[in-house]
Amino acid sequence: MLLSVFDCFAPQRLEPVYFDIRLSDDAIWLPATHNGAGYGHLRGRVVLCISQPASVKDIKLHLEGQSYINWDPNFHSSPHRHHKVLWKEVPFHHQIWNLLPTPGRCSPVLLQPDNYEFPFEICLSGQNPETVQGIDDCFIRYILRAEVYSNTGDSLTSLSREIQVRKMHAMSLLREPSSIIYDWPEKIIYNVDIPNRALSVGSSTHINFRFIPLLKGLKLGTTETRLIETHHVTKPSPATRSREVLIDEYKPPPWDELDIVPSDDEYTYYLYHFSRILRLPKFTRHCLQSTTTTNLQVEHKIAVLITLLNPDGHMSSIRFSLPIFIYFRPPSGMSFSTFYDPDSSDADYGQLPRYESHIHDTKPDELGLSGATSPGHIQWDDNMEQDEDPPHYSITDCFSEIPS
Repeated sequence: MLLSVFDCFAPQRLEPVYFDIRLSDDAIWLPATHNGAGYGHLRGRVVLCISQPASVKDIKLHLEGQSYINWDPNFHSSPHRHHKVLWKEVPFHHQIWNLLPTPGRCSPVLLQPDNYEFPFEICLSGQNPETVQGIDDCFIRYILRAEVYSNTGDSLTSLSREIQVRKMHAMSLLREPSSIIYDWPEKIIYNVDIPNRALSVGSSTHINFRFIPLLKGLKLGTTETRLIETHHVTKPSPATRSREVLIDEYKPPPWDELDIVPSDDEYTYYLYHFSRILRLPKFTRHCLQSTTTTNLQVEHKIAVLITLLNPDGHMSSIRFSLPIFIYFRPPSGMSFSTFYDPDSSDADYGQLPRYESHIHDTKPDELGLSGATSPGHIQWDDNMEQDEDPPHYSITDCFSEIPS
């Protein structure tokens, strides 16, 4: 009986007919720059449909970033269920939007039965880390939460969904090859390369092997190519672990059955050649993207082992690794310059010079401006390009202010 008395004073839960967060895109794309300059934008709408009148104080949208690291330094060979430790999930970002037209009022608003749409735009700084998901014991994620509050500040109803935050890299930095060439005196000259060191998730790449044997009777044994993923963390204590993403083993044919190709440099000589194809996994649970954040760094390399059969019967081996960078390919039509602030000190990051943009300074007397004004008194006309201020966004650093 006592419980029912208190229930009459408790705010009634709002049971909407339809409640959803609709987004214009699946992810927020941020420019990957050295100093974190630039912003990413994402538009959306909160849709609320109610069949009964409802008295509400606020309708707010929260964007929360959370990081979690609680991992074993060694990857387990077999899949296992990770037991999450809730207190190790740390919030690092929080933004709040008031969706009602007049926030901060004292009296509640009575919403009549109807369909309501509340548009919003997310503006996220490029200094924020990107989403890292696929491993249960280590992740960075973003949660978008819409919540309707009563006059007492209690939640009437809420809805949450995860959104992806991705980094976009300058294409000029993603077209660099990764290669190694070495001369083993009196044995072999080898050259192994990857046409592009930057590979998108789920893509494939050729690995080219070229050889010049210097020892008569030397034979190729096998080639073993592995994609290795390495994780580095700094908190709670520095640690490193690695896992093998994929492996390719190959037995090359004899020298006389291999292709012969000319060299790429100014000296004309010929090499024995063959190539292999590596296909990257399509899902992040098998292979994360390469990334660097405050607490987590993910790196990738291709480790190569080449065995050689010597004429006297003993075996030699060549070991080396080629660094690669794995990234998410942005949607078609989206470029690095879409997010870039040309006024930033990082404006030349990844940008190649263009000769057509080179001009000589014009002297004032050539313009007929003998009494030219100082730079501080230049008058801008309609045809002169002016810099715009960066978009405004708010970040709530005090997490105790998050409504319960």
